[in-house]
Amino acid sequence: MLAFQAFHLASYHLAHGTFQPPANGPALGCSDLDSLLPGGGDSVDLNSALDVCFDPKFSCSHAEPFVGMGEILATSADDPHSGHQASIRLEGSDTWYPALVPMHAPRGSRTPSKAFVPVVGCLVNKTLHSEKNRFVLSWADMRCRPVSTNALFPAECDGANQRNVSIEDIAAAISFIESLQQEERRRELDLADIDNTFIKGKKTAIMVLISPSDATTAGEPWSYIAADHGSPNAYVDAVMAIFNSTLYSWSWGEAEFDWTTVGPFKTTGEYTASNCAAYDLCLTTSNCAPGNKNTLGAAAAAAQGFDVDSFDFQIYWQPYCSGAGFAGIALVGGTQSLMNPLSSVSEAAGTLAHELGHNFGAMHASCISDEHRGAVAWCDSDVTKGSYKYDSNPCNVNAGTWTEYCSPHSVMGSGGLTRPFYMDGKLTFDWADSVGHPDLVSTIDWDAAANKYTDCDTSCTFLLQRSDAPTLDNSASAVILLQTTHSSSNGNRYFVMEHRSAGYDTPILLVHWTDIKPTSGPTGLYGNTVLTDCNPQTTTWDDAGCSLGQHIELDTGDESASIKVWVYVYSALDDGKLKVTLSTGLSAAVPPLGPPPPTPPPSSPGIFMGYEWDCPCSEVELARGNYLDGTYSLIQNPGNDINRGKPVFQASSGKFLYSIWDQYWMVGNDYSTSSYSALTQSTVDCPTDLTAWSITCSSPLPPAAPSPLPHPPSLPSPPIAPPSPPPFMGYEWDCPCSEVELRGATI
Repeated sequence: MLAFQAFHLASYHLAHGTFQPPANGPALGCSDLDSLLPGGGDSVDLNSALDVCFDPKFSCSHAEPFVGMGEILATSADDPHSGHQASIRLEGSDTWYPALVPMHAPRGSRTPSKAFVPVVGCLVNKTLHSEKNRFVLSWADMRCRPVSTNALFPAECDGANQRNVSIEDIAAAISFIESLQQEERRRELDLADIDNTFIKGKKTAIMVLISPSDATTAGEPWSYIAADHGSPNAYVDAVMAIFNSTLYSWSWGEAEFDWTTVGPFKTTGEYTASNCAAYDLCLTTSNCAPGNKNTLGAAAAAAQGFDVDSFDFQIYWQPYCSGAGFAGIALVGGTQSLMNPLSSVSEAAGTLAHELGHNFGAMHASCISDEHRGAVAWCDSDVTKGSYKYDSNPCNVNAGTWTEYCSPHSVMGSGGLTRPFYMDGKLTFDWADSVGHPDLVSTIDWDAAANKYTDCDTSCTFLLQRSDAPTLDNSASAVILLQTTHSSSNGNRYFVMEHRSAGYDTPILLVHWTDIKPTSGPTGLYGNTVLTDCNPQTTTWDDAGCSLGQHIELDTGDESASIKVWVYVYSALDDGKLKVTLSTGLSAAVPPLGPPPPTPPPSSPGIFMGYEWDCPCSEVELARGNYLDGTYSLIQNPGNDINRGKPVFQASSGKFLYSIWDQYWMVGNDYSTSSYSALTQSTVDCPTDLTAWSITCSSPLPPAAPSPLPHPPSLPSPPIAPPSPPPFMGYEWDCPCSEVELRGATI
């Protein structure tokens, strides 16, 4: 369970599709709408399709705008434009329509609702371009017509069953939306709910293996699996065994499966080898095509005496279908999944973990490859600005590269079984109980009334236990939740920070941001998540975590009011925990390193280039996997007191590698200051002795000059000479001439 403080409403951002553009052009008809829908033209633009449908001059025999209540169901795969990712049933109807959803990063699929919720859209009946009725589903909860062209409010708004409601400002708009909602109250995010056991304890699952109806035998399509693994049943059991042990570890023993594998069964009806990609999962019993795999699989299992509904989860397995375009698909917040496996047991186990993550309530772990690389949390579909500085409308997320499965640090991205769910997932799934054990979560809530982080003014420090440790210490923090100053229609937004170590070269602080909606689905929903990159100079996301001694600047504000928050990771663990300081407020900055120690007494002259320390390298190689890497050459001792006489190296880039106060080693632009690009805490004399960084000696110092040879034995002393005559003109030598003649020389 997860407890949050309710968020102030004044920071809310209304979703795209809330406001109707003014009608400036001619009357619009069916062809104007159809050209914007799938199959009707070269370019699909569902946002524009909604604007056309709601235009006061629009008239079409097969389409009409809709504002009312509807129930939403969603799956985890496919293109939202296609209507395969979400489905909607309008209040008062038993019909489920494929929902065409505008693609808005990082929103992914529309999330399922537990009951009827306010919806806005356009109902499109069968056309020349589609044999099915369709519903273009907006992200908005209401549709508003601004009174003036110069401002969004005041406006007249329609929502649910109410029409032409006068809305004066954003606060009134949010109040109106919340008055429409009963179970899905978007802003009251107190998650101190009763303990949820949807994915806690030992859950039951049935594995139903199916085959096309035109197969020679039920086992024949599975021969490629049997050749490598003995039988398809043994293969599925091996996949489940790997997944189950991983799940038990990730959940700290809170969740595991007891499963039954049945089949393979030949199905009946439309599912054949040639059209295996035509059907996948149906969303409800009233929205099932004859060829949907869960419908066919349940019927085939029932014919053999197995009631799939008596199990907590149903997982259907089909022989590999190359045209399907997915390795697995699942109902978000549901209990059913469909696997489309190749032969690898480990890869299938990773896919299964990903799909069941959707069942549990997780969305995808994504990345935005723009200039901020996840450090700005307001670049998404609920704001009108983008983060790409060269875009004509800055903060348009489409100007950056949006990658849905990008994160290599989560099973919901590209991490597979080597990377667990993020901590917000483990909290959402109730594997960590922050209500019974409040020390598990360190929350930093935004105080909109005071316009600051009241509980972290101007800094706060935390000790984080490992989130990937085998056991969970309920008395220590496992995650930091930094609330942003705004939210989205998917819930409150947070930067989520956790301490990871397993499988990494060094302990890291892993940061991402996400929306959390606790009232959706059986456990709540979170995501899509957006990874934050502590090393944006590299193109890879593998090094996105903040290593010891690193820091990053986050922006928790919005496009109109930037709020800077510095996150600093200390250079050494504290009793195995990661020490993290956050600096907030208008003067947010990296926490000070502390006063320098007193100046030591003068040292003896150095042994090489003026240095007193015996560091045996004139050149070193720094290899940390980022832009600071390279060869650093020793420079003449600058005699700066801050360096304490320790060697200073410089790279061709101009960066320096140096020690300050005999406490830290740094890489920075100026060896005489504590301003740095990278830092690690250490008192070693030579950078090659650092353990936190990889530094090797590429050029040892020249060998010292050899000691002089011993003197030969002394000869016997000659007899003592008689005393010299007195000196002449100050000379002690007895040269008996005051004048000499030179002859035979040439000039």
